[in-house]
Amino acid sequence: MNILLLVALFAAVAAAPLSAQSEDVLRPKGRPGSSSSDNTTSSSSRPITIGIEAGLNFNFFGQDISRQPFVSGDPTVTNSPEEVLGSGFGVSPTIGVFVDVPVSSSIGIQGRVAYDRKSYGNTRRGVVDAFVQQTPVRVQPIDGSPNLPSNIHGFNDGIVAMDTEAEVSFAMNTIAVAVIGRFDIWKSLYVTFGPYAHFVMGDATRTDTWTWIGPDSTFISVDYNGVRDRYTQISRERNRYQNFLPAVGDPDQIGAYEQSTFASARIGLELGAGYRFNLSRTVYLAPNIRYQLMLTPLTAEFQASDIGSATSQGVDRMTFGEASLNSLVAVLQLGIRL
Repeated sequence: MNILLLVALFAAVAAAPLSAQSEDVLRPKGRPGSSSSDNTTSSSSRPITIGIEAGLNFNFFGQDISRQPFVSGDPTVTNSPEEVLGSGFGVSPTIGVFVDVPVSSSIGIQGRVAYDRKSYGNTRRGVVDAFVQQTPVRVQPIDGSPNLPSNIHGFNDGIVAMDTEAEVSFAMNTIAVAVIGRFDIWKSLYVTFGPYAHFVMGDATRTDTWTWIGPDSTFISVDYNGVRDRYTQISRERNRYQNFLPAVGDPDQIGAYEQSTFASARIGLELGAGYRFNLSRTVYLAPNIRYQLMLTPLTAEFQASDIGSATSQGVDRMTFGEASLNSLVAVLQLGIRL
């Protein structure tokens, strides 16, 4: 469906300006009022432009996280570190080349190819259940034999709320391709609209970092490899999308984590505006502001369990909706009229 929409938009962008180029039947060529030397219709007054552009992406990530308690009637878990995955923001570079082909005095088609990095991050405090660290103990066996060594450590029966900080960062490198209609609306002011596509280079990666904050008697009890120990911070880097909290067991085994892949290609729509400042008859600078609304989600919907507060709040089944990553783009173009 998205591919069909992209084809339709491309056809619309290409056909609309071409229709404006058709001859006026009331003023055919060679008749008064339609001199072939008229600046509004001569090809020399509408030169093809080539150029380079560079700027910044302001990226906005969003994902709906819905919860359903395992036990019917129980309230859903609150203040979970998993909520760090609900939103994010980041700034990243873009640099590319463009060509602008005029088809009338005020309408043109602009093609672009760019290196376009997309990234975002988010940090959120959250609470989970934690065992209280046990101090060294001496154990008296039932059979009356001598005491066992006094360096036996473990967990006592106490469960307390542990304060933590969840941090997520994401990055992917893409090649961006666009075929955009350009419409001059007043002197050097113009608007642009058309389809836009991203093709991912290499792997998209997400980095998770979970940090213990307190109280002093608590600790993180499992790392992202599923190994039990006492940690103050754990982290991982993955090229698949999954829930945030760690689980016991090998993360590469089926069922240890529930995952979704990142989209390798995405299409969307771009709406923008720009203004040309002429440096000479053939060279100009044009600041542009654009908004890119991507129609292809970054990740598909998937489900996972939140067991971080199983003792105090219960267990939730979480549904992570399709993730969006849209951008507000500020770009400066340097154009050269041929």
